[in-house]
Amino acid sequence: IGDSTDNLIEERQKMSSNGIVIVIITMAEGMLIRTPDIIIKGQTIKRAKLFEKLKTDLETQIKKQLRANNKSDDIKIAIKNKTTSNIYKITKANPLVEVIVLEV
Repeated sequence: IGDSTDNLIEERQKMSSNGIVIVIITMAEGMLIRTPDIIIKGQTIKRAKLFEKLKTDLETQIKKQLRANNKSDDIKIAIKNKTTSNIYKITKANPLVEVIVLEV
């Protein structure tokens, strides 16, 4: 119980100081159905630049993952890692990044 409480507190502190970025990927039969949705909260510095860069990079990375026939869990991890890295390069902030993969 202590570890999960510690993780929860750590995530809340991260969100309050660096914000949160949520990426929603909609795919079907190994294909990207629509442009990924990106929700950015609490990250006001360079928001427009961040949004455009993420949008372009995400589509490229997702298509790369799909061509490799990766499963949704693998895609989720790869996209989370790449998105976290890209955000840090642009803003020098480390927000909480969550990736949701919807298979329809």
